[in-house]
Parts: sequence; C-alpha cells; structure tokens
Amino acid sequence: MADDDDQITLKIHGLEVDNDFVLADVFAKKLGALVNALKRVDRLEHDNKIRHRYIIADLRFGSACATVREKAVSLRNPPKASSVKGLLSLVSSIHDGDTSRAATYPKPLLNDIRIITYGSEKMFSHAEIHFWQGRAFRIDKFLEERVREVTEVANDDNILASPGYFLGTAYGTFDGMLVVLDARGTVLRGKLILDVGRIELDCVMSMDEIPNVREYFKKHVSVEAVAHYDGHQQLPIRLEIRNVRELAEAADLTRWRGAIEPRAHDDFDDEW
Repeated sequence: MADDDDQITLKIHGLEVDNDFVLADVFAKKLGALVNALKRVDRLEHDNKIRHRYIIADLRFGSACATVREKAVSLRNPPKASSVKGLLSLVSSIHDGDTSRAATYPKPLLNDIRIITYGSEKMFSHAEIHFWQGRAFRIDKFLEERVREVTEVANDDNILASPGYFLGTAYGTFDGMLVVLDARGTVLRGKLILDVGRIELDCVMSMDEIPNVREYFKKHVSVEAVAHYDGHQQLPIRLEIRNVRELAEAADLTRWRGAIEPRAHDDFDDEW
C-alpha cells in the first residue's frame, strides 16, 4: 500500500558490552513474539479465523531490523480489519496509560507484548517499533513497566486501584535544558532539566517529527510535549516531545549589583 499501513518494523539496539551487537536469540524471540501478537489480533478481529499471513518485507543486513507485512489469505474473502492497525491500537493504549482499555485484551496477547518489551538495558539496550506514517514507539523500561502493570490486571478479578494523582496523558509546555542520553535510532532519549527546581524529566523525541532536534541539545529551550503521568506522582514520568524552540539566555545582572541601590541620606537633600 502507498502508506505502508500493512506493515510493521522492529529494530533492536544492542548493549555497549556487546559492542552494540544484538544477540541472535534475543532478536529471534522478539520477532517471533511480534508475529504471534499479529496473529492473535487477526483472530480477535475475525471471530477466531485466520485472515492474514505474514511475510518478511525487509531484513536489514548487519542490523537487527526486520519489517513484517500482512498479506490476505484469500481475495475472495478479504479481511474486514487490519491486524497491524489493531496492534497499533493496543500498543498506543498501553503506551498512553489507558490501562482500563488495554486490560480488556486477552492475556496471551498481552504476554506477547510483554515478551517484546522485556529485558531492556539487560539483554538489549532498547528497541523501536515503527508503524506507518511515522508512528513509532521506543521499547525501554518505560514501556516495559506499563506492559507489566496492564498484564497483571488483565481479565482477572484484580481491581484497578484508583490513582492518587492524574493518570494518562496531557499536552503541555516545559522550559529547561535539553540533554541527550541515547541518540541511536529514530526515537532518541534524553532528559529535560527544568528551570524550576532543576528537576530532571525523562523524555523522548522522534527524528521524523523534529529532524533538527540535535541542534537543541545542551541549550535552554521550551518544549511542547505529550506528558505521560502514572497516577503515582504529580510530575510526568516521560515527555514525548513534539516541538522545540530555543530560548534566549537570561541577562547576567550580577555586574550591576549595588549600582541601583538607594544612596545614603544626605542633609544637603533637605535644603531642597
């Protein structure tokens, strides 16, 4: 399709201790879990019937990167829904903290997502999962934790605890110093050191959305971002930066200290 809305790409980045190479069994296990997740979504959308097969559309040489494309089993009885779009809906719900909705999915499907996200910073550095039109998710501790929380309550008698603070996403503006932590891949990770309180907020930014984002590292900036809140604290646990602009540095007024202080009273002033 023109927009490639029938395919999904998984890319894994290795650990520094492995010279950034990805272990073969890690890549194979996560790619297998991704295909299994697509199959489960396909059956979920079609009354437990198989309507798609999955082919390798692209496999990058020297890189743990593969693109999987869905293909209709029969043109006579075409699928009524896309498994790729269905999986995007699930991953978006988990990523954006919509736990109530994500927890309604079957537990085996959520377990597949958990296999994909498990082990960042231990078995691999991080990974990325790309859908069409530039929609991409960074697979790291943030997403791994959200998947774990959803899986624990999915289709069980467990009741979702009411959050003490706001749970979900909100669009906002934040000012501070932008520092990069990991510039590998398309979805970069960094931190924003806020002007107020010098608090550090974890953040990600997409090179597809902000091609010139590297120009703003270690500069005083104002960012517009989707802020993710976990319901356990007032501050967001991650910023998904959508726009950045540099701020002018505040003027240094220390050299004027004392120059505009009122001078001592002089009796001569009373004569006027």
